[in-house]
Amino acid sequence: MPLPIIEPSERHLERIIKIKVKAVKGVKACRWVKVDRTGKWPFVMVNAWLDPAADYAETHRVTALIETKVKEVLPDSKVYIRTEPFGDDRDALWELVKKTAESVPGSRGAHNIHVRKLKSGVGIDFHLEFSGDLTVKEVNEIAKQIEEKLRRANPAIKEVFIHEESVSDQLQSEVSGSGTEAKWYLEHAAKRYPEIREISVISIRRSGDKLFVSLKCGFDPATTLQRTDDVIAQYKADIQRDLPDLARLEVHLEPA
Repeated sequence: MPLPIIEPSERHLERIIKIKVKAVKGVKACRWVKVDRTGKWPFVMVNAWLDPAADYAETHRVTALIETKVKEVLPDSKVYIRTEPFGDDRDALWELVKKTAESVPGSRGAHNIHVRKLKSGVGIDFHLEFSGDLTVKEVNEIAKQIEEKLRRANPAIKEVFIHEESVSDQLQSEVSGSGTEAKWYLEHAAKRYPEIREISVISIRRSGDKLFVSLKCGFDPATTLQRTDDVIAQYKADIQRDLPDLARLEVHLEPA
């Protein structure tokens, strides 16, 4: 009696893919791999550390090799690759800024958090939200408290730039702490389709627990309307699967 064929689990596939990714020349480390086979196509997310000195061409070469290695394991998969400089700890710093901002009374939270490497440490740049009823003096005092807390919590933080703004329901690149990732994903997912030349004017709005997104999609002018419809339909399906809070995605076409 033949043995039943047992399909490998997601965890087993993740281990195999991680080994293959780590073997790619130019990859310093593979932080994590996530496999999701619940949709129409398998979806694979890879987070890899690259040489900090790698230029755009080298990064493109390495990510192409990573995608090739992933497809050796899951040929029909959609591959989402996030690369970071080796030794970077942006996730921890991102969490530190977010939690510190939320811990100080008067602050409505931080968004648009960017971490930069400096020769002597790191620099942090972020937007800090406040109620529009606060005075300039009150806002300045709250921002100083947050900056002091950040510097005490992590001595590697050498520069802190805070952009104060009143709360608005219209967020251009951040939504409830995950918008930077959402915006990055919207742009990155478009790279799967050679007909899409650029994504611009991204608007992300949250209403309750739902996201409403609109963007401009620049296509190769020679693309047929039928192909454009097919690409947009697939692009929307990709986004809907990986941003479950998405209620509406409006794509406006334009030649690029």
